[in-house]
Amino acid sequence: MDIVTLQNSFLTVQIAAMGAEILSVRDALGFERIWQGHPDFWSKHAPILFPVAGVLKENAYRLEGKRYALSRHGFARERLFTVEQCDDAGVTFLLAGPSAAHEGFPFEYTLRARYILSGNTLTARTVVENLDKKPLWYSAGSHEAYACPGGVGQCEIVFDQMESLAHSRLRDGLLTGETVPVEMDGRTLRLQDAHFANDTLVLASLKSRSVTLRSRPHPRRVRIDFPDFDYLLLWTNIGAEFLCVEPWHNLSDRIDTDQELTRKPGMIRVNPGASSTLTHALTFE
Repeated sequence: MDIVTLQNSFLTVQIAAMGAEILSVRDALGFERIWQGHPDFWSKHAPILFPVAGVLKENAYRLEGKRYALSRHGFARERLFTVEQCDDAGVTFLLAGPSAAHEGFPFEYTLRARYILSGNTLTARTVVENLDKKPLWYSAGSHEAYACPGGVGQCEIVFDQMESLAHSRLRDGLLTGETVPVEMDGRTLRLQDAHFANDTLVLASLKSRSVTLRSRPHPRRVRIDFPDFDYLLLWTNIGAEFLCVEPWHNLSDRIDTDQELTRKPGMIRVNPGASSTLTHALTFE
C-alpha cells in the first residue's frame, strides 16, 4: 500500500508509506486541514524528522572517535516504510533492515511510526528499538504543516500556560546562543510575517506542552499536544498559506558545539534490547 486511509465520522486521514508522512486530514465538512504543498513555497506536508531534528554543524557529528555525516532533519522522510499492521484503529509503518541502514547512523534498529485515529484526534507515535549490541543515540521531531487560508497573518497560537516567550536566534541554521523576546497577548501569540524574517521561531524554554492553532476569520482550529517534547518550532515561507507547528526533542546545534553526539542536548540513549517512544497528538476542531 502506497497510501493508507484512516476514516471515521470526524476525520479522513491519508498517510504515505514514503516517509510515513501524513498527506491529508479532511474534517467532516470536507475542509482540508493539512498543507497540500506548492513548489513555489514547500512541497512537503508533515515529514518525520529522524534520527535528528534540525541542523548539525557541518552536517556531521562525532561518536566514539569517528565522524559521521548526517544532513538536516536526518533521512527517515526519504525512506519507504512498509505497512506492518493496519486495522480500524490505526496503522503502523515499519522501517527496518536494509531500508533502515544509513552510513551516517551506525546502529541496527527498527523505527515504527504508529498513527491512531480516535474521534477527532490523530495520535502519532514513533518507537525506536535498539537491535544492536551497543547503546543507540537518536532524537526526533515532527513537522506537520497546517493549512492557513489567507496566510499566517490571520492566525494565532494559544499556549496552555502563561509564557514569557523568547526566540533562540539562528545563523545558517545553527543556534547562536542569543535570544529575543517575543511579544504576547496573554497566552496568545498573534502571528505575522515578521516572526519568520529569520526563517523559524525557535521556542526553547516553554512551560506549555499543548498549543492551539486557530484562525480569526473562521472557527476551525487544531490543538497539538506534545508531552514527550521539550521544544516547539514555528515555521512558514512568507506568503504561503501554511504554518508548521513542530514539537522537537532536540534542537539544531549551537555554532560553538564540539559535535560530540552524546553531549548534544535532547539526544536519547537507548540501551541494547530496549526501545524508546515519543508521542504527540493532533485534535482537529
